[in-house]
Amino acid sequence: MRRLVASPVGLIVVLLLGLSAPLVCAASPQQAEQTIEIVGSQGKGLARVADLLAPITGPDWLNQPSSLSVISVAEGRALGALRMVDLMQQDPSVELNYAPVGYYESLQVRGFAVDPVLGYRINGLPVVGEVPFWMRPYQTLEFVRGPVGAWLGSGAGGGLINLVTVRPGAARSAELELTEHGAVALAADLSGSLGRWGAARVVLEQGQLRPAAAQAKGDSQGVSLGLDGEVGPWQVELDLQRRQQSQVTQPGSQLLAGLALPPLQPDLVLGHSRWSEPTVFRSTLLQLRLSRALPQVASGWESQLGLSRHVVETDDRSSFPWGCSNGRDPYYLFCGNGDFTLWDYASLHERRAMDAGQALAYGPLSVLGWRGQGSLGVSALRRSTQMPTYSWQPTDAGYVDTGNVFQGEWSGTPLPRSPYEAFRSVLQQRTAWVSWTASSGTGPWALQPGLTVRSVSTRQGYESAFWTPRPWSVTHESRLLAAASLGVTTGPDQRWTLGWREDLEAGQRVPVTAANDGELLAPRVLRVLELGYKWRGERGARVSATVFRSERPYDLRADEIPNAAAPGVYTRRGLERRSGLEWVIQEPLSRAWSVEWTGSWTASEVTGTGLAWLEGTAAPNLPSWRTRLQLARAASEQLPGVQVAASISAARWANRGEGVRVPGYRRLDAGLTAPPAWTGPHLRLRLSVQNLLNQRYWADASEFLGDAYLTPGPSRTVILTVSSPL
Repeated sequence: MRRLVASPVGLIVVLLLGLSAPLVCAASPQQAEQTIEIVGSQGKGLARVADLLAPITGPDWLNQPSSLSVISVAEGRALGALRMVDLMQQDPSVELNYAPVGYYESLQVRGFAVDPVLGYRINGLPVVGEVPFWMRPYQTLEFVRGPVGAWLGSGAGGGLINLVTVRPGAARSAELELTEHGAVALAADLSGSLGRWGAARVVLEQGQLRPAAAQAKGDSQGVSLGLDGEVGPWQVELDLQRRQQSQVTQPGSQLLAGLALPPLQPDLVLGHSRWSEPTVFRSTLLQLRLSRALPQVASGWESQLGLSRHVVETDDRSSFPWGCSNGRDPYYLFCGNGDFTLWDYASLHERRAMDAGQALAYGPLSVLGWRGQGSLGVSALRRSTQMPTYSWQPTDAGYVDTGNVFQGEWSGTPLPRSPYEAFRSVLQQRTAWVSWTASSGTGPWALQPGLTVRSVSTRQGYESAFWTPRPWSVTHESRLLAAASLGVTTGPDQRWTLGWREDLEAGQRVPVTAANDGELLAPRVLRVLELGYKWRGERGARVSATVFRSERPYDLRADEIPNAAAPGVYTRRGLERRSGLEWVIQEPLSRAWSVEWTGSWTASEVTGTGLAWLEGTAAPNLPSWRTRLQLARAASEQLPGVQVAASISAARWANRGEGVRVPGYRRLDAGLTAPPAWTGPHLRLRLSVQNLLNQRYWADASEFLGDAYLTPGPSRTVILTVSSPL
């Protein structure tokens, strides 16, 4: 594993040695302030979702959609976040959708799954989502809740998640992180001037992964390089990342015959055996983003170009507890008495690659006497997936239940594997769009209409050789997507927006538990109607609220009865709807103290299914409400910084048809940052506690492999972080 990281680290070390003189100069008082403009900070780059939407809505926060939220990585780490999903759940409408320790992190927004193929971006450009993202090289997380295809061409109806890397500055520091379960991590963050070439930032990390579930141990290594500069009239951003993570996965538990919850054991790695091996992810990212003014076109017009390549290679391995072999209970769930079958799962040399490009121009544009902003552009992407060495088979005991979730015991030894090429796919998407949003008038009750029209062409090739082989086939879908809005300014710092938008989701693969497993369903369209409100007060006070109603065609396994012994055909029938309210309230209480209150309330239902037991029921794994209250005090010279966050979630259904209910939970996270008077000017000390009260709870109940699979929330973890400026 060291050889995989040694090469890029060596290159970075050589680079840093070459920059040693400029770095020393950058530390002088005259050069401590960064002079290189960060591309994206003024709505000119491709880094942030806010910048991506700036050509459509303008750069002002008040005009941005209320369904856009931004989360600080630094603030999340101060509250004990150890994984990116710990940060992501700070958004009131983001939930886990099968994100076990040691695996990639699937999410859902407003109860709709975020597509890992099209729903994740880094610096505004599409990337592979099936990877555990690391936190250290990123500054913020951004979410656009609901369909964004007309705006951004994502093809991810549930929503879009964007990670924004830190840019070069004057910071240079080293960090040591210790957790109570024995993990040690070392990191360095180095920025400096490259003279006339611009500026560079390097982030290095070498760490151990030691969660509360002790057997799910592992390690990670990563390096991130960012370059900012100017080439002629172009502002340029370049990012290069390489990371490897190797960790034993902590799988969850299934429902007991679909009728009851399994025991909650957050510190147990169910199915772990002497022969268990870690899952390994190797991620390589290269991005280039450019922007420049277009005075030759018109005053105020800007252009943007972006190119990205992201490759993730995975060795996915697990001693996996799944299903029941007693012949009475459904084979795809744990047995009613807690028995389960132990499987040897190994899919080696998986390769997922995303190549993407985008070009656009935007600027002031008047239409029929209305002043406004127009934009036009094109984008293209190609996403490929290969699973060439796949094996999923029971242990030497065969199709016999050798484990029991109540007793916490299991047995079995893997048989010789007979791997085969299980799956490959290629998705190509090309889009072109034009948009215009009025900006006329700033007085009370000034109307600001907006319209975006995007042409989307998707071509998807697919081949599967799981339980039912499916030969290579190609589907093609072309259509127009639209987003329309009407804004009303009711004051200098208050705005209402009524908006409608839609997205085209790529067809999904039928899960292995369905009678027609392996088929590829047709693409489907998700639509949403939103009423947004924004208010901006003094000293940074802000209020943002959204009322929404969304719907899309319903994909379901058409079982005649709940927990059917013989699963039905997976098909498209009826509609699934979500209606809800989301809010974010930020208020400074004093010069030092601030409070943030976020929350969501969501109602859901499925209709037109033709199944009496399912008709009109709520969606699984979706709490009816969630809320989070965070109180923070900034550190001063003499007093410590304090962060406390309390989260409450209502109960949720674990399976379709409202059969089994998962209790809600309450969780408290806290952080304390020592002031300089305690540590001196050359040392920074932070103590963070995740799940301070050590609450035991189920974090999610996703439809993994087509049926409910529950994963526990983390136990209490104390983290000590010591850093020093260099």
